[in-house]
Amino acid sequence: MKVTYFAKTDAGKVRRENQDSYAILESENLFAVYDGMGGGAAGDFASRCAADIVMASLCSLKKKDVAAVAGGGSPEIGEDAQRIISAVRMANHVLFKFSEAYTRLAGMGTTAAIIKYDAANSVMHIFHVGDSRVYRLRGDALELLTKDHSKVTELVEQGKMREDEINMVEIQSMITRALGIQHTVKIDYRMEYMKPGDLVLLCSDGLSSEIDDAAISRIMLGNGGDIRKITEQLINSANAAGGKDNDTVITLKFNASHAFLPSSKPAGSGFGAVMTVSGETPPQLAAERHLANSIIEAARIKIPVSAMEKSIFTNPLYLGAAITLLVIGIAGSVAHFSISKPERELTDLTGKIAGLRLEVRAPSADQIALFKKADDRIQKMQLLQDWHLDTVNTTVPVKGAELRIMKNGVEKFSAVTAGVPIDVNLDGGNYIVGIKYKNHRIINHNLNLKETIRVPVEKSENLQPVTILLVPDNIMSAPDTGRE
Repeated sequence: MKVTYFAKTDAGKVRRENQDSYAILESENLFAVYDGMGGGAAGDFASRCAADIVMASLCSLKKKDVAAVAGGGSPEIGEDAQRIISAVRMANHVLFKFSEAYTRLAGMGTTAAIIKYDAANSVMHIFHVGDSRVYRLRGDALELLTKDHSKVTELVEQGKMREDEINMVEIQSMITRALGIQHTVKIDYRMEYMKPGDLVLLCSDGLSSEIDDAAISRIMLGNGGDIRKITEQLINSANAAGGKDNDTVITLKFNASHAFLPSSKPAGSGFGAVMTVSGETPPQLAAERHLANSIIEAARIKIPVSAMEKSIFTNPLYLGAAITLLVIGIAGSVAHFSISKPERELTDLTGKIAGLRLEVRAPSADQIALFKKADDRIQKMQLLQDWHLDTVNTTVPVKGAELRIMKNGVEKFSAVTAGVPIDVNLDGGNYIVGIKYKNHRIINHNLNLKETIRVPVEKSENLQPVTILLVPDNIMSAPDTGRE
C-alpha cells in the first residue's frame, strides 16, 4: 500500500507561540508530532530539538550504535523498531543534558507520537511518549491507538475520576511521561496491520483537549477521505471550540496499490498490544553519552539566545554570543531530511564531575491553608502540581530536616538541612535519598507520598540540581507510603 498525507500546525487562538513541531521522513514512511513544554523559548526549542535529534539519529546511527543504545531488550522488538527507539532515547538524552546546562531551559520537555509504516509487510509501528495521540479510522470505527501518559488518565484508571469529568479538570495538561524531563525514558510501542482505506491521525493535545473523539470521527468520516479537508477542518474545529492550545495534525491515508497480502511475517509479534519499553540501563546511558556530540552536530542544534542571556559567562556550553535557534526547522511540511556540518561545535556533554545540589522545600503556610480550603480533589491536585512547578512562589526552604543518601544499602552522605542548597559530590550511579522531618514526607512528581526517592547521578559539567518537596503526611486521604 502507498501512503498519502497532509500535515498542518497552528498556534491556536490564545497562545502567541507555537510550541508544537512535526517531522516527516518520506524515505522511511515516518511521521511524528511533538508538543513542547517549558517557559519562554524552552517549549518550542524542546519540540524542535527532539524532532531534529530523532531524524539525525535515524540517518546517522550505525547498526552497532543502535544495538548499544536500544539492543538487548525484548525479542518482540525488531531491528527497525530498535532504530527508532534508539533515536527517541537520544532525543531524551540531549534534551535532559541541555536542561541541566542552561537554567532557562530547566524543566523543558516534549511529547512524542511517532509512526513508521513498513509497506512491504503492511505494518504500522507506533512509538509514544506523553499525551499526543495516534488514532485509526477503519470503516466507520475510530480507535485510539495510544494511551495518554497523564495524571488524568491515571485517576480515571484508579477510579478516582469519571471520564465525563475530564474536560472540566484543570490538570489535563499534567503529563507523567515526556522526553527531556529525566535521564531515562519509557516508550510505549505497538504494531498494527494496516488495510486499504485506513485513515491514521497523529495529533497534539491541542486538538484532543478541545474536541472529543465523536467529533473527530464525524470530521474524518464526513470528508470522503480527503486528507487535506480532514486536517484543516479538525484544526478549525479545535480553534472554534476555544483554541486554548497549539494544535498539530497529520492525517494519513493508506491506498491500495496491490492486493493486501503481507509479503512476509515481520520481525516481532504481539500485534495490537502496547508494550512499554523500560528506561535505559547504565551501559545504554553510557552509549548515549558517547554518541551525543556527533548527533548534535548532524542535527545542527543551536541553543536559543534567550536561554543564555543571564548565564553567558558561566555556562559551560556557551561558545559564542550569537547562537540562534535551530538551523533546521521541522515545524513546516518536511519532505526530505538533509544533514550538513554545524558552524561550530558544542563542548562535550559528558562532563567531568558527578554529584547533586540538593534543596529541600515545603509548601508555605498560605499554600497549606489553600489546600485545606479546596472544595474538591481536582482543586487539590492542581495545588499539588503548582507546588512542583512553581517552587519559588509556592514553597519555602526547610530547616532541620535529616537528609541521608544511600547507595547499595551503604550510607554515602548525611546532613541536617539549613534552608540552603546542599552540594554533594558523588560517584555516578543510582542513589536513594531519604528525608526525615516532623510529620512530613516526600511527594514525588507523580503526586505520591514516599519515604525515599531514587536519584540517578551522572557525570556532568555541573552538580545536578534536585529539589525535594515535603508535605504534611496527612495531606492525602489515601497516601502511598512506599519507597521508590
